[in-house]
Amino acid sequence: YNCELLTGISFNSAFNTSAVTSFSAMFSGCLALASLDLSTFDTSAATNMYEMFRACRNLTTIGATTVFTTTALTSTDRMFSGCRNLESVDLSSLAGHLESITEMFSSCEKLTTIHLSNNFNTEAVANYSYVFYYCRSLSQLYIKGFHLTKGVIGTTTVSSRRMNALGTVPTSCTIHYTTHNSSTEYDVRYFLPYTTTSGSG
Repeated sequence: YNCELLTGISFNSAFNTSAVTSFSAMFSGCLALASLDLSTFDTSAATNMYEMFRACRNLTTIGATTVFTTTALTSTDRMFSGCRNLESVDLSSLAGHLESITEMFSSCEKLTTIHLSNNFNTEAVANYSYVFYYCRSLSQLYIKGFHLTKGVIGTTTVSSRRMNALGTVPTSCTIHYTTHNSSTEYDVRYFLPYTTTSGSG
């Protein structure tokens, strides 16, 4: 945390993280890190990745095979916020019943694809503020696990909690979403100010 001059970290297989439930702010503020190899990490027990890589502004790649394989996550607030040079990250196995995801990808200016698992379930999320704010290079966004329930968001405050981070996402970005034909949920399209969206449901 806040090791501002650290340029590299090496982890070996003896660094066992299989019982770790919180990775909160582990690398937050490590401004000089350009790459991370977390291929030996096991995050299967993780429930909290709050600010794990926040403000790693020079980080371009995260090498990982299992680090983002978890089904128990509840918090990813500001997990990659400020990673403005991050070019790619595989989150297709990241799953859980999320409660908080505010600013998760805020200012990830160079990410072209964000692929969140269909099991990245947001039914319990109350606030979607700035989740994708300033992700202006995005061309593909997969959010099929998103649920926008009227009971959680509230019909009178929906405009203030719409996914306003998407305001700076290119209009050419293709959004892959699932619609839920239910009186208790808003169609995701209500939150996306685009004509070039795709989805199923």
